[in-house]
Amino acid sequence: MSTVVDPRFEADQHRLAGRHLVTSVTAQDEIVRGHLVHGTPVLPGVFFLDLVLRLLRHAGVDPAAAELRRCLFIAPVVAAGDRDRQLQIAVDSPSPQGVLPVTVRSRPTSGGVVLDEAWETNFQAEIRLSAAEPAGRVDTDRLKSAADEVCDADTLYAFARQVDIHHRDFMKVDGTVYRGDGFSLGDVRLGPDAQEYLDHFHIHPVTLDFSTLVPFLQFELGQRELAARPFIPIYIESFRAYGRLGAAAQVYVPRVEQRELDAETVTADLHICHPDGTVVARITGFRAKRVRTADLITRLAESETGAPSAPPAPRSLPPAEPPGEEPPGEETPGEEHRSLEEAISDLVAKALNSGDAPVDQERGFYDLGLDSVNLLTIAVSLEKLLGTELYPTLLFEYPTVNSLAAHLKGQGHRLTGGGTSAPRERDEPAGAETPVTESRSWPAAEVRLPASPPEPDSGPIAIVGLAGRYPGAADIREFWRVLRDGRDCVTEVPAERWDHAPWFAPGRRVPGKTHGKWGGFVDGIENFDPLFFNISPRQAELMDPHERLFLETAWNTVEDAGYTPEELGRQTGGAVGVFAGVMWNDYQLHAIEELARDNPQIVASTFSLITNRVSYAFDFRGPSVSLDTACSSSLTTIHLACEAIRRGECRAALAGGVNLSLHPFKYLRLAENNLLSTDGRCRVFGEGADGYVPGEGVGAVLLRPLAEAEAAGDHIYGVIRGSAVQHSGRTSGFAVPSPDAQGRVVLEALRRADVDVETITSIEAHGAGTTLGDQIEIASLTKAYRRSTDRRGFCAVGSLKSNVGHLEAAAGIAALTKVLLSMRHRTIVPTLYTERLNQEIPFDDSPFYVARERRDWPRATEPRTGLPAPRRAGISAFGFGGANVHMVVEEYEARTEHAGDVGVPAGTGDPQVVPLSARTPEALRAQADQLVRFLAEHPDVRFADVAHTLRVGRRPMEHRAAVVARDTAELVDLLTRYGDGRA
Repeated sequence: MSTVVDPRFEADQHRLAGRHLVTSVTAQDEIVRGHLVHGTPVLPGVFFLDLVLRLLRHAGVDPAAAELRRCLFIAPVVAAGDRDRQLQIAVDSPSPQGVLPVTVRSRPTSGGVVLDEAWETNFQAEIRLSAAEPAGRVDTDRLKSAADEVCDADTLYAFARQVDIHHRDFMKVDGTVYRGDGFSLGDVRLGPDAQEYLDHFHIHPVTLDFSTLVPFLQFELGQRELAARPFIPIYIESFRAYGRLGAAAQVYVPRVEQRELDAETVTADLHICHPDGTVVARITGFRAKRVRTADLITRLAESETGAPSAPPAPRSLPPAEPPGEEPPGEETPGEEHRSLEEAISDLVAKALNSGDAPVDQERGFYDLGLDSVNLLTIAVSLEKLLGTELYPTLLFEYPTVNSLAAHLKGQGHRLTGGGTSAPRERDEPAGAETPVTESRSWPAAEVRLPASPPEPDSGPIAIVGLAGRYPGAADIREFWRVLRDGRDCVTEVPAERWDHAPWFAPGRRVPGKTHGKWGGFVDGIENFDPLFFNISPRQAELMDPHERLFLETAWNTVEDAGYTPEELGRQTGGAVGVFAGVMWNDYQLHAIEELARDNPQIVASTFSLITNRVSYAFDFRGPSVSLDTACSSSLTTIHLACEAIRRGECRAALAGGVNLSLHPFKYLRLAENNLLSTDGRCRVFGEGADGYVPGEGVGAVLLRPLAEAEAAGDHIYGVIRGSAVQHSGRTSGFAVPSPDAQGRVVLEALRRADVDVETITSIEAHGAGTTLGDQIEIASLTKAYRRSTDRRGFCAVGSLKSNVGHLEAAAGIAALTKVLLSMRHRTIVPTLYTERLNQEIPFDDSPFYVARERRDWPRATEPRTGLPAPRRAGISAFGFGGANVHMVVEEYEARTEHAGDVGVPAGTGDPQVVPLSARTPEALRAQADQLVRFLAEHPDVRFADVAHTLRVGRRPMEHRAAVVARDTAELVDLLTRYGDGRA
């Protein structure tokens, strides 16, 4: 029978099958020594949930795509004295239903030496891969207001102490718990020591452990005070983690089924939430069982310390086969004629090794001499007899043969005639083919790839990839040199675009003519390698250059982030959005002209194709949106991409814009609206400003939630703190900007960013060199800032339009790129043609000064703390017709070093393999030259990071080369020799 699995997850299933992970725990580990049951250090059972999530990450599988079902906590892991425990987590081959069994086993060690080769089974579950439903949100504020009892979180730890479960400080959270009619809620934060290990876990075990206590708050205080025996987790029907969790959390538990604490089990659903109520993990069908005696824990502790003890009962639980797929067993004649009571009694007798002695069907299972593992084993065997899935905790809830049989009959279960022989043990994966990861340090922080779905909140968004082409710049490194050196890249219209002479007339509004013949132009827009993207040459000829350039830039952006499209798609389950701003589609006018010449060339100039082409080529399945809001298009797409990530519509996003000048009709239209400069100079904020110069460009960023990017070890260019989009509404004219409207969108972006305006020390203005527009923009910014500060001249304001022209639909992405590069180099770059400022703009009475020369960009001081603030900048884009957007961007300050992460060598001097690949030999040598230039311009880049990224973040192609070097200097030397043909 073929395996049933969602085709999207077949590769993930293949990666998981047969995978092992090995780690060790000791009695000195905080999570063990801080969790005492009957005085014995015990690893919290819920630790296994996080361990499975980290195995998924290590295998390159998105934890959000995995549901853990039928989680059985079989035997506790005890580490005492000088005895440690080696843990092995192993994933078996998938069942015909696509279910992957996962097992955690352990064995004793001392000083790294294995003391007993036999493995003991501690935990079992089933991994089912599927797309996660939206996580949802809990209105915790409403619950808090409805609470009848509010107390310190230590109330629950006091309850645990009463039943002889003690938590040391490391294993405790701080905060408040709430009890209401049919719910309990915890609003808590990890302690400072536990927070130090936050990056090591997917969901911190301290938070998970506390979550299992929250259901008990629903029992009356009197019941809690009279409780005499502890409860420990025994079973979870379903566990799903939608994202990673920080130090703070809220745990919501709806009504607990049991109303008395004298029951054998307690059942609840647990919702582990972000502080804003967004569900990060959901535990459904959590069952805790009462510990009837301390004997098991005591015996385990004695075995760990070497003290004499009674022989332990076997604690290896055979995995359950999926319903209908049980292995063949020896059938008992007349099976279908036996009663359920008889069948259950036979299983009990077998577990007790009591032979033919009758089983008292009214006596409790524990009283008969069974232990927890016996009961779980019987449940597995019953599943085979009945041909259906059962709750493994059923024998705890119905603790006699008769009560269990009555319940099963009431549910309509009947014997199917299946054999009563013991279930078949699954074959172990072949050892030679089993990938094993050994991690001897605690905790098992084996990888740095979280691939976790973002929490749909208003948190910061990280920019992890950046690429673009602009006038005078084939990439962003050359673009920085243009900005840094204050170059004007505006030229006359190149002859390869069109002959501007027949269309040009120096006077304004000459019918059929334009007074503009200048622009900023991107070189080589006709160059395109269609086969690289599996596009036929004929199809490529009919594609609008906007579509071709954005496709190339999207590729470069993903590659800049250190990923291939396949790897990014795999980590996110394909949930990557693509957003592009665009506004001109006049390429098709050439087709009309060719048609008139009897040369039909039906080209495609459809905006939707720009993003759809990327989504198709890269197999990205998030939103795919091409947008036209005129000159605010690309900054608006970046805003929308951030919001899509926060809403959970995608887990990463490519966003940017593309703008080209492909036909003289564009210049005729701009001249008709009297928007063009008369001399080819874009004098933003300068004297004599009389219009703008059109510019070309294409750029994109790759966006991820900040927390996820940090956990993944991504290179982060900067952080989007907040943004807003609005329309001006009705103004004094359709194309007349409104200072009030522009001020409103700035204020809203500041509110969302939640930063002090005095820490924003640079503004990349929309300023396009129009007399009225520049004045209104400064007036609106001043009005917005005056709400919070009276300071003058503390914030630089400038515009790259003086360098490359107004990039229209791509203006926003170009502005963001300038800001990010300025932050990287900590430099304010000059705005050209501002030797004499526009005297109509009162800069002296505003918070702003024009950036007229290159200068260092110092940090501001946080007024509230007196500490240095990250460099922050505002970016504005205002569309013709009133579509406005403002964004607040912040430089990224790394919180942790990842030098020790597995996969990225931490040491220096170790030989590293640095691979290159390309489609042609010429392109391969060009790549070597490009890498040499990059390393020369970025001497602070770690050699190990470069080697790692080129090994895992590039798609292998037909022509390849590999260099083995010990450091950057040796790498540059070898690459130079290769590029020169000497190697």
